[in-house]
Amino acid sequence: MFTVLQFEHLSSFPSLAHFVTTRANGQSQGAYASLNMGFHTADNPAHVLANRQSLASQVGIPLAQFCVPRQVHGKVVQVVTEADAGKGATGFADSIPEADGLVTQAKELCLMVLSADCGTMLFYDPKKEVIGATHAGWRGAVQQIGLATLQLMADTFGTDPKDVLVGYGPCISVAHYEVGEEVVADVEKAFGKREPFLQWNDATKRYHLDLEVCNLLPLMEGGIPEANFQTLHYCTYHHEDLFFSSRRDQGITGRMGTGIMLRNL
Repeated sequence: MFTVLQFEHLSSFPSLAHFVTTRANGQSQGAYASLNMGFHTADNPAHVLANRQSLASQVGIPLAQFCVPRQVHGKVVQVVTEADAGKGATGFADSIPEADGLVTQAKELCLMVLSADCGTMLFYDPKKEVIGATHAGWRGAVQQIGLATLQLMADTFGTDPKDVLVGYGPCISVAHYEVGEEVVADVEKAFGKREPFLQWNDATKRYHLDLEVCNLLPLMEGGIPEANFQTLHYCTYHHEDLFFSSRRDQGITGRMGTGIMLRNL
């Protein structure tokens, strides 16, 4: 048994299942210890599969109903259906290709994205019964993949932004997210300004990126009420006992899983 994190506002819907995993109480060893969800890492695939099977059992969702994208730090979001159940669930090769976000209206289809410092967002429109799961690191944030997810929900299923609830998972905090001039330039190009997306740090003499602001502020400006957001305020870099962190562990690390599913009640 292990602990999965959840959002209070999403937990109030009996027809909705969701989770955010930590790194604790899995099968993986070494740098991937221990609940690594990422097949694309150099971890033993048998350990990753065992971890995913444990997750499926814990949350009461068959692993065959999971749907996982092959993330590329882009802005592509795809609509998936019942026919996509199982893709990326037990291996990497058959993942949904080159997507960092998934949306669906299908029941019993668990959308899961992976992270190890990057932001993750779960979307739920209770009126249209639409869900989404999105991975958003700095590249996805400056490409505003969150807005792309919201727009796809609106275009495909008629979602009104004011009805959408968003859960934002643990990510690297601004205190630990020193960035270079390339990122500063891309942030300025995307948002037209540096603040509040970037903060100057006198200790490091560099700008630090506030990934949460980069991901969530555009969604608020896109029409989702501020009251509809909930954030799990953990820093993946700081909480080494709870989370994998690509930056802290110099790229050799596991991945957490963030997922959401509509139950067929």
